Amino acid sequence: MMLTSETLTNKNGLEVKLLNLGAAIISVSVPCKDGGRTDLVLGYDNDEDYYEDSFYFGSTPGRFANRISGARFSLNGVVYDLPPNEGKNQLHGGVNGFSKKLWDIDHADGEVLYTYVSPDGENGYPGTLTARTAYSLNDENELVIKYTETSDSDTVVNLTNHTYFNLNGGEDTILDHTLCMNSDSFVFTDKENIPTGEIRKTAGSAMDFSSPRRIGDAVHSDEETIKTFGGLDSCFVVKGKGLRSAAVLADPASGRTLEVLTDLPGIQIYTGQYIPPETKGRGGHIYGPFSGVCLEAEHFPDAPNRPEFPSAVLKKGAVFTATIIYRFGL
Repeated sequence: MMLTSETLTNKNGLEVKLLNLGAAIISVSVPCKDGGRTDLVLGYDNDEDYYEDSFYFGSTPGRFANRISGARFSLNGVVYDLPPNEGKNQLHGGVNGFSKKLWDIDHADGEVLYTYVSPDGENGYPGTLTARTAYSLNDENELVIKYTETSDSDTVVNLTNHTYFNLNGGEDTILDHTLCMNSDSFVFTDKENIPTGEIRKTAGSAMDFSSPRRIGDAVHSDEETIKTFGGLDSCFVVKGKGLRSAAVLADPASGRTLEVLTDLPGIQIYTGQYIPPETKGRGGHIYGPFSGVCLEAEHFPDAPNRPEFPSAVLKKGAVFTATIIYRFGL
């Protein structure tokens, strides 16, 4: 299968470029008042560079996004050992996870549909999983992502989108962006970013984004969790059920906004602090810490080992669906 890109456009000049490697979003380009264009996501000039990418730029990580403690879990009384790729834990499905797979491409009703069939036992996971990621773009500037998954036996699954957003086009960091979330609690973790089981309230702390807060103010605070990870890298509990607003990112300098809507239970906010300085990006941009922020709607990390969390188990023959919408204010 060949490396192939697809482009979605709308009447407002919003242009989204996709890649079948990792079913990834590799560009979100918007028109500027001066007649030029600005790309609102981190990426590379050449599609081939995504083969070497280690930051999951724009990708669909899996089979289980985020972390699984000890790289193992039990299901139906059977223990499954997974290849670790972050110390003793597994992150984003392992070294050769869904983000490094070439997905099949189809088109239907204005959607670009990516499909990947993960065989039983791949990276240690049970069951042959058929994963579908569908992208569409409407004239309300909404990029809609729909996930559909089925398996021939019980398994666990957690797909998300790992795009790094920078609403100023990479001219500066995201520290002056503001973030507001439909959340009053987050999944508290240990120093390896593995959940302890505690759902901690955010009120009175720098983790409180119930009203717009400058990201840099939170990053430079003395908040325990933020200091541990050098920035934000936590899963927040989204209030409510069904499709609802989870977060609003805004760049005061440009006036651009991004609202994330989802029907998933959590949203991982990661401020890109682990991107090394002098990382070569698109259009001559040099990336580094805080060059972009990820807003990853998903199941809670380590859910397979935490029965008190919303279940990430997909039963044999069942159909799991989830939606993420990126709504851009230009």
